[in-house]
Formats: sequence, C-alpha cells, structure tokens
Amino acid sequence: MTYAPIILFAYNRPELVRKTLQSLKDNHLSLYSTLYIYADGPKINATTYELNRLEETRKVIREEKWCKEVHIIEAERNKGLAHSVITGVTEIVNKHGNAIIIEDDVLLSSYFLEFMNDALQLYENDEKVFAIGSWSYFLKDSNVTNPFFLRYPDSIAWAVFRRSWKYFQHNSKELLQQLQESGRMSSFNPFDDKSYFDKMLRNQIEGNIDSWAIRWTATCILHDGLTLYPPVSLSKHMGTDTGTHEKGNDYNAALNISDHRIEIKPQELKEDKIAFQQWKSFADTHFIPAENKSIVQKLKSLVPLQTKIKIKELISGKRNITLNILLSKEPVSKNFGFDRGTPIDRYYIDCFLSANRNHIKGTVLEISESTYSKKYHSGATSFEVFSFTPQEQATMVGDLTKPNSLPENKVDCFICTQTFNFIFDYHAAMQGAYQMLKPGGVLLATVAGICQISQYDNKRWGDFWRFNPASIKKITTDVFGQDVVISQFGNSTSAILLLKGFSAEEANKEMLDHYDEDYPVTITIVAIKPKQ
Repeated sequence: MTYAPIILFAYNRPELVRKTLQSLKDNHLSLYSTLYIYADGPKINATTYELNRLEETRKVIREEKWCKEVHIIEAERNKGLAHSVITGVTEIVNKHGNAIIIEDDVLLSSYFLEFMNDALQLYENDEKVFAIGSWSYFLKDSNVTNPFFLRYPDSIAWAVFRRSWKYFQHNSKELLQQLQESGRMSSFNPFDDKSYFDKMLRNQIEGNIDSWAIRWTATCILHDGLTLYPPVSLSKHMGTDTGTHEKGNDYNAALNISDHRIEIKPQELKEDKIAFQQWKSFADTHFIPAENKSIVQKLKSLVPLQTKIKIKELISGKRNITLNILLSKEPVSKNFGFDRGTPIDRYYIDCFLSANRNHIKGTVLEISESTYSKKYHSGATSFEVFSFTPQEQATMVGDLTKPNSLPENKVDCFICTQTFNFIFDYHAAMQGAYQMLKPGGVLLATVAGICQISQYDNKRWGDFWRFNPASIKKITTDVFGQDVVISQFGNSTSAILLLKGFSAEEANKEMLDHYDEDYPVTITIVAIKPKQ
C-alpha cells in the first residue's frame, strides 16, 4: 500500500509543534510515511522575541526523524497561514495525488494515520467525497457510531484528493456570487436568523480576515462535496486560545480522542442528518454569540450601534478587538503583546529608528543585540553589542552607571531602547551613554511612558521608572547640553491597547499614528554629543 504524504504547517510555536510531531510519530504508520514541513518565515517587522520563537520552532522540527522521510521547506519571509496552506497543499497533491494536512497545534490519536489512509484509498474515485476529516468535536451521546459524511470540511487535521482540491476557489467575491446564483446559500449558512459562514466569507471579501478554510468550506458547498468524519475524534485542537471562531469557551479541553482503530466500510454518499443537527446545535451554542447577562454585556448593549462601528474602525486591524474584551478585567496578554504579534511600543520604536536611520552609521552600539542596528543603519562600519553581563554576542560588557567600566569616545551611534526605566540611577546611566560616544556621536534612545511593569526585568535588576517628556528632557539636557530632541508616540487608545496586551497587528495603523501629547506611550531621544 502507498501511504499518503503528510504536510505540517509550522510558524513560531515550538512547544505546541513538538507535541503535534510527537503525537504524529506515535502513529505506527509514521514509519512508512513521508512528511513535508512548511516552516513560515519572519514578518518584516519581527521582534527579537518573535525571531527567537521562530528559530526555536525550526530547531524542534529537526529534533527527531518524525517519519520515514522528512522534508523541510523554510520560507525566507512570512507568507501567513492562508497562503502557506494553499500553496503547500497544491504543491504536494499535484505531486502525489493526495495529502494529509496538519496544523502545528493539534494532538493526534495514534490511529489518525490509519483512518486517513484507509479513507483516502476507499474513496479515491468517488467524486462526491471531497475530503477526510478527523476533528469530531461536535458529537455527543448520539446514535452516530460509524464514520459519517458532513457537508463542512475539517481544517486542523484532514486529508484531500487532488481531484477535489483542484476546485479550490481563491476569489471570495466570486464564491459568494456563485453560491447565491446556484441557490446554495442556505446550505452554506444553515441558520435562518443568524449569520455565521456567510459573515466569515464577507469578512474575507472585505479583507478583515485571511482564511483559506472559509474559502475551502464555500468551495465544498458550491460543488456539493462531502467530508468523511470518524464517530470519535482522532484529533484535538491545542490552540483554541488563539483561534478565530471560539468565543472564550474552550469546548475542546475535555475532548477525548480515539484510543482504538476506526474501521471504514463503504456507505451511501449522503450527509448524516443526526451528525449535521449536532453540528448545527454545537455551532449555535459555541460559535455564535449568545445573550450574556454579565455587566460587560450590559454595558456593551448600551453602546449605540454607530459608536460600536466607530470603535471597531478605530482600533481593529487584522483581528477584531471588541468592546467586551476592552472592558474585561484581565488583559489578553501580560507579555506586552509579544505572544500576539509586535507590541505597541515596539511599533513606535521601529517608527522612530526608521525616521532616524541617517544617524545610524559608523560604529553602532546597541543594547543586548544588533537587530535594530542592522535593520536601520545607513552606512555602519561595525556593529557592537553592549551587555550588563557577559554573553556570547556581547562585544562590550559594563555598567552604564560606572564610568570606569566603560570605554570612552568609542562609538558613533548608541541605540539604547527601553533601558533607562530599569536603571535606578538613570542620571549616571545617561552620563555613561555620553562617555561612550565619540564627539559628534548620537544617542538614539527610547523610554517607557504609559506602560505596565515588566516582571521579567523587575525580578532580575528592577523596573523603577516611567518618564514623561519633560523629565527625560531635563535628564538628557543636563548631560548633553541643548542639542537634544525629545519626541513622543501614542494616544489614549494605543495606551489602552498596550496595557491590555494587544499587538500592533491588531490595531488600525491610522489610530496608532495619531498623536496626543497627553498620552505619551513611547518617548524618544535624539541627543548629540558636542564636538570638542
């Protein structure tokens, strides 16, 4: 028997991808299977944290020989999940005729590969069968005891034929028009009084989301395609906290995956009515927001519709930031939004350094790494790295508050971002920065204004200060004289989003760039050492 190739799409979640790969390896058919791993690349404005996570992920996928053969395809630049899936699946099914597809946050049953391969072989020539699914999360205490067909395809761990994937429609607008003209909209969205799949497709058309799955679902409905599912789930989603459609209830947490092989027999090619009704009931409960009597929802209900629309337009980027999330007592991230994308303050730092790249030349010194130096320099001759403690990449080790530990007149540009907040004697640290610069050298620094406490730094050396433009100007001019320019980025909304832990990718760029002098989120310093 020829076993279908497996495709895994990975990005920057090393812990989850390791669990996924281990569960795949626990399938005995992995010994006979070929695995293709598509590792997405870094975003253009990737932070150091993001780059480290991506690199850790790439190390994990090389840790073991997860299958008989493993082929790793690494992207140099970020493609995004939708583009990666579409191009990756197309490439492999065109080469092999079919494929098994897995996302990087899925726990698999040890019998997953058997079901996938058995189903692909049995229905290889049945044009009505478009795909094979594994995630039967919606079934509960029912009479569905055998594999069954459903109109909606799986999207986390599934399999597909070349003959069906060739119908995949990229153009969402054309898909919607074809569904309407063919009279299949009611099949696509089965809720008479509620919007679900149709709303997602319209969001895809409007550019609010980028989803291959909604386009694949619409494609299957348009061609009356069916997906075969097991009566007991063979996969479990480990990443529901970052999912698109969940509404805060981790319905997947208690899901049991099959501990036995599921036999497949030929059956009539039609949708199982009981399974469909259970999917519909489940979706209505978990995916479509219900009335909530919490104070947050009551407050939300008092906000006029047009105001809600303006809020969404103002703060929403690629994902929706809703009013109830902003009103919740807990932040969405306590890691400054690093785990969701680019932190708001890092977005401002990038803007600042990009605008001052003309100063980043000659011998350039940066704290802990040389990421910004290399990204924004305009003629650097050497990249130096300053560290408080010895580390591999450090070329200078010292204490900014201790002059005798620092070189004098050494660098042309010193990039010092978000550092003075963590130094108790910040005035001495400013003098240390001055000492290391050559005459005519430039300090490009940023400090935090409105910002949460960094517990990581607080537990190691302290997180002592939050500045305002007036205070940091007084400190800087005391040391550098009058050739100092203090600026700021931020406004009340971006301050809220930073404090809540949202990322810059989740915000509207126009909103982020709005200037309000009363709400300094990130304060910037351009200070030039006088020529002697």
